[in-house]
Amino acid sequence: MLEILNYMIFHFLNQKVIGLNTKGLKLKIMLLFLLIENGNTTQVVYSNFFDNPLIQINGILSVKIIIDWLKISKDSNYDFLFQSCGSANILYIDNKNTQYNVLIHRSFSLNPHDEVIIEFKLWKIDNWIDNQFLIYVDNEIILDQLYSCSLSAINVCRDTQKDEVTMISKRILHDRPSIQIVIFAQNGKWGISEFILSIREFNSIKSCDFNQCFDQRIILESLTSILISSINISEGWNDLGSTSSVIDFCHDLYYHKSQSNSFEKQISLDFHVAISLKLKIMILNSGTTTIILKIDDIIVQQWLYKQKWINYDHTDINFQGFWYHYTQTNVNIVNYAHTQPQIKITIQTSMNAVYTPWAPWFGIREFQLFTILQNLNYICKDKNINAFDGCFSFIYDCVQGCMNCINGICVNCLMGWQYIEINNSCIPICGDLILTQQEECDDGNEYPYDGCHNCKFSCPLNCNICQFGQCLQENNSHQIQYSNFLFDFKPNVILYHNQCKQSYYDLEKDGDFKNFECYLQGQNLVAELYQKIFIESIIMQYPILEQYIINQLNQIKIYQCKQNGLETCQDCENGFILSINQRECVPQCGDGIVQDYEICDDQNNLQQDGCYKCQQSCQLECLYCINGECSICFDGWQLINKTCQQICGDGLLAIQSNEQCDDGNQNDNDGCFQCLFECVPYCLYCIDQYNCLNCQKYFELVQNSCRPICGDSYIVEGLEECEDGNQIANDGCHNCQFQCEIDCITCINGKCKEYQKLEEPQKNDTEPIIQQIDQICNEGCLQCLEEKCQLCEQFSTLENGQCIKCGNGYKSKDELCDDGNTLNNDGCSNNCNIEQGWDCNNKNNQFSQCYKIALLSINFLNQSSNTQYVTLTYTKKVKLNESNQIFLEALSIFIQDINSNYFNLTIEPVTEIIFESVRDINYIIEITFLEKIEYQPKLIVSMNTVLLDENEIIVPTSSTDIELRIPQVMDSFQLQNTQRLQAVGQRLMMGLTGFGHNFWKFLIFYNINLILNSQISNTLQICRFIFKHQILYNQIIS
Repeated sequence: MLEILNYMIFHFLNQKVIGLNTKGLKLKIMLLFLLIENGNTTQVVYSNFFDNPLIQINGILSVKIIIDWLKISKDSNYDFLFQSCGSANILYIDNKNTQYNVLIHRSFSLNPHDEVIIEFKLWKIDNWIDNQFLIYVDNEIILDQLYSCSLSAINVCRDTQKDEVTMISKRILHDRPSIQIVIFAQNGKWGISEFILSIREFNSIKSCDFNQCFDQRIILESLTSILISSINISEGWNDLGSTSSVIDFCHDLYYHKSQSNSFEKQISLDFHVAISLKLKIMILNSGTTTIILKIDDIIVQQWLYKQKWINYDHTDINFQGFWYHYTQTNVNIVNYAHTQPQIKITIQTSMNAVYTPWAPWFGIREFQLFTILQNLNYICKDKNINAFDGCFSFIYDCVQGCMNCINGICVNCLMGWQYIEINNSCIPICGDLILTQQEECDDGNEYPYDGCHNCKFSCPLNCNICQFGQCLQENNSHQIQYSNFLFDFKPNVILYHNQCKQSYYDLEKDGDFKNFECYLQGQNLVAELYQKIFIESIIMQYPILEQYIINQLNQIKIYQCKQNGLETCQDCENGFILSINQRECVPQCGDGIVQDYEICDDQNNLQQDGCYKCQQSCQLECLYCINGECSICFDGWQLINKTCQQICGDGLLAIQSNEQCDDGNQNDNDGCFQCLFECVPYCLYCIDQYNCLNCQKYFELVQNSCRPICGDSYIVEGLEECEDGNQIANDGCHNCQFQCEIDCITCINGKCKEYQKLEEPQKNDTEPIIQQIDQICNEGCLQCLEEKCQLCEQFSTLENGQCIKCGNGYKSKDELCDDGNTLNNDGCSNNCNIEQGWDCNNKNNQFSQCYKIALLSINFLNQSSNTQYVTLTYTKKVKLNESNQIFLEALSIFIQDINSNYFNLTIEPVTEIIFESVRDINYIIEITFLEKIEYQPKLIVSMNTVLLDENEIIVPTSSTDIELRIPQVMDSFQLQNTQRLQAVGQRLMMGLTGFGHNFWKFLIFYNINLILNSQISNTLQICRFIFKHQILYNQIIS
């Protein structure tokens, strides 16, 4: 460092610059030196000047690679090469005629650091004019800017047009073990040179949040390399019930891939008080995405985002959004309180496919777990081994009777216990008829001598012998003894400690004793021994007073009480008020004086102003708050990061929030979407999916549905053809539909193009006239007069001389449905036909109830070697239509264009369909390929029998298909070796006998199965395994 400083001083002081203040420069350089020396050092990770025979990677000089960046192109018409421009060499890119044609990228491994510096020269070639240039780091935009060549630009590269160089320098906060950099430009020609990637190093791996670092140690680090060739059992995460070792890659960055929507890992830990963890979650082919991170099944963080991928549209689906619409989320949990010997980390995702033929998927990399060994904020020492006193075995514990506690501080008590705010403790509630473990009895009152007093068994007054509150032998002499006691003790006044005290004089013993009640409380007025002798003598002489004396001795002292009564206080000191049960004096909140357990007192009762009920306040949704941090939330709110958060889709309706409903999913058209009721079409506000309260403009509410207001002179597109502001029939527009005169044959947009010609009737022949009059009224009319219907048939509505059927809520013979409106897209169309993809329940004298038909759905689950798994479900709950139906026999499953001898196919139920009730059924289809196939086969599944859904709607026969993955099938040589290993394993198991060694046999069997299932064809490996375990086995049994 000193040599660098000397070089800097020599270099700057020898510059011939007019007005250079050398003294000021020396001072600045010295300050710079001190900052560098006392801070973290900066290390060059990668540099490539494209004109140096050597490049530097992680401080090591290597032979120059002309182009060490990777590229993606939309078409083949582009340039990506090494180019000389003037005296410099650059990496040259020409997009040619396609915008954003060429994208360059590279990933780097990094040492522990907290900042990244990216520097390079951008070559703007051939007169740039507002050309967009973008840089992404780990899928986040760090530069998005329009660049142009200035007027002073000159030609230095290739063609005769003007070129210019701009220095790019970006510093970003970054602490991950790797970094992925993506660069591209909108149009034309460009290049980069003198690229330098630097980091600000740490001395060791730390857990930090960019504000501070913590004294922690890293105990587990995995999946941090750019290239991950394999995953061992300690690195793999649990997926679908077993430890996964699946690897995939995003260009040059590899990751641990999940075959489902979740990952889980359990890790054993040494003694600790807190943990921190870092993790990179990679999402592919998903638009709207939810990620939930749980620690020990408790939600710690949750992310919800929509599009977040690199904006790079490409005709090849592989490169859409840089790579299958790829995005990533960096998890950083810092200083999370945790003391358990094992931790379970769960990642749950909810994804929606962008490219629908493929299911979305996710993966992880760069997992780091830290532990804090000792922190006084999380451990306790009470110098005893007593449980339920707030601290046990150096770990905070709840006090007796407490239901929930935080760091040994009780929050609320169990039923039958009373919460004491002054010391955050719980005491049994005597008199509530609930018997707790510290109470002998509880008769719901405080009457003495009734068998139970102060929740302890007591004897009646006239009882000589009692047991469990029941008198066994009565004594009638108690009245005489009580009179003798009052006679024997005469009031007197004596001088005691310079004060006059009332006392009693014992005639028999001829001695003075102080005030009897004060004496019994024993406040150091006489010696303990003398007091004990006196009390015992009184009880022996007057047994009736035993309970009274005990009550006086056990009388509770209430702090801040002016006047104590028996177990209660009559009046409190200034600044304190009586509690409801009069057993304690609590500070008077709101008097502006902070005392006892009060943390603040702002003389008001306003919440969320920093002080509420003399405690630091939290948000309104918090049920219990400690020191301004929420501990318990109201129903429906989840406690995340010590705040109450409303999470749509968790199945919990958050009270006092904007949630109207929460059905636990994000599916639309099921009555609740994004925690809001899905109203009927054109409804503005509704109480559920069937009952509308207020319609949109130009619509009216009719039988809980919204229909256009016909006659308001406004045409609702798609629902109304015309609007003439009246309800006059045959005037060109009636009921907001085009309608011509009665005798019109051809009517176009309300205008008649051809009229019906009527034959003149013969004299004295009235029948044709009557027929003509009857034909004037529309179908369904029973009585017609003067071209207007007077009486309609049943279930038709007479409206302005016309019989209206469709939309009246009664299904007629010529209608397939009638839901009480004439709206489309609700299952029953405006002409009362059932719409495609829907079916309706039609009951007598009731509106038709229409629902979407349940659809057969198959989804790819995972692949293991030559076996692939597919799930079969329905979009709704279904059941068998008849009791004798056999579901599996009605299924037709085959692979298109592949002979059935090339594969084996089985189906296993997870949730089986039954006849008695509807279920979310689920079946697993297992396909094992026996021959190699070089393309993605198509699986076709057909259901050839009808079912019933949850709405008693017929589920028709249907068929669907899915593209499987390319099978990975062993050749005959690999298969032969695997079969040999299986035979060896079976013989070994048969050779292990003896009931006492079953556990050892299980261990060997489990490990051999691991080898067999991994399809290892090396016979030597299994022989070594058997030999090694046989030696260990002999040592154990000896």
